[in-house]
Amino acid sequence: MGAVWKYWQLVRINSAGERKVAEIPAAKAFFQQQFPSLTGVAEVSDAQVQHHLLQLMRTEAIPENLTTQQMAECCLRCFISQLCDRICADVEKQFGKKGGFTHFELLLLVLDDADVLNQIRNFPSQSSRYQSLATQILQTFDPEQSQLSTWTRYLAISRLKPFLLECGVYLASDWSILNSMTTGRLQRLLAGVYGLMPLEIERSHQLLESYHAVYRQDHIQQRQPGSRRRCEAPTPQQLNRMVEYLLAKGLNNYSPVQVMYELRAIADKIRRSRTPEIEPLPEHPLPAPEIDRQETHNEFLSVYRQEFRNSLKQAIAQVVSDRLAYHRQRKPPNDQSFLSALRLFYCQNKSMGEIAVQIGLHKQYQVSRLLELKSFRADVRQKMLVDLRDRCRELAINYVNPTQLENLEQKLDAALEEEIDKVIDADIADASTPNCSMKNLLARCLCHHLDTRRI
Repeated sequence: MGAVWKYWQLVRINSAGERKVAEIPAAKAFFQQQFPSLTGVAEVSDAQVQHHLLQLMRTEAIPENLTTQQMAECCLRCFISQLCDRICADVEKQFGKKGGFTHFELLLLVLDDADVLNQIRNFPSQSSRYQSLATQILQTFDPEQSQLSTWTRYLAISRLKPFLLECGVYLASDWSILNSMTTGRLQRLLAGVYGLMPLEIERSHQLLESYHAVYRQDHIQQRQPGSRRRCEAPTPQQLNRMVEYLLAKGLNNYSPVQVMYELRAIADKIRRSRTPEIEPLPEHPLPAPEIDRQETHNEFLSVYRQEFRNSLKQAIAQVVSDRLAYHRQRKPPNDQSFLSALRLFYCQNKSMGEIAVQIGLHKQYQVSRLLELKSFRADVRQKMLVDLRDRCRELAINYVNPTQLENLEQKLDAALEEEIDKVIDADIADASTPNCSMKNLLARCLCHHLDTRRI
């Protein structure tokens, strides 16, 4: 049930850049004419009302039907504006303080509709290359697959995602996170970040493997070419198949409920390890229609950029840890000298000569030999290439069909090498320029890692 006034009160951004709620008398009169039995009623069945309005809006475009089409669409656009307003308010309440954004900033992204009284669906003179969110919702909505509120929420959140990502908030379901995580990366994460015991790590490894074998395989097979399906929660049948998979592996102490609980726990660990943190996406039943290719492309690039940065951070952390272990075994140990030299060079912009004085060496070439930056970068590059290749393959599963994925595999290594080399080359250029402030991506990530180690 929903409030009846939502079908004639429009939330909009006015010419002064303010949020306003305006009643549209023509829409109210039309609604009451179409639903005389609802006059004076406070709440209505949204599904029934919207079904009738959609039928009117989608009638054949002949002159005598234009006004009816237009007013039916006007009522639906009012409903969509109200729901978008509520979605933005909910997102601000959950993540606004953390992301530093306001309800109004979100509204600017979703309330981009023109004058609703001038909107006539598929009317040639009103055609435009740009589609407002409300237009996209109404043109792609299929009442046979979902409710209008569900589809509106899905597309509104998709519209907000790039902005939220810039604010350090990325919305994703647990199941999408698990889909894009490899078992190898999970083992490294649980050992390196959470310090879990080998038995606990192996348990999580087997759970994720069962999830991939059942859920992800089903997800790939059910996806239609050219479309992207949202990752829903596993069905009871899928959970039972995971239990059977684990049983075949010799793990007989699982129930479907326990599998669900532990999978969510794994997803939560992955979520909390990432920067920006990936926030839980509110779970609503969503359909699997065609998604605008440009929107999908932009979303893929946004997630890829974050995976690229996460891979770089992980590679740096591993190489620094390996180098420290090596220098710790030297006689005498010089791991702290290595760490200090790295911090002075990258984070305080000191020359090799200045570093030598501060860490007790005599010549600047001794600092160069201690740091071995060429070898350091090569190790970062190699670890990043292996890790990012896995990340991209898993990420691509959610965005492309099997044929496209096969073509991508053939080009992936060369593309990733080129992207990684850009980061390495930028660091080499900064390091070889006298008095250059180290602001490249590798330097920034390295300094962040070193600061974290100090804390």
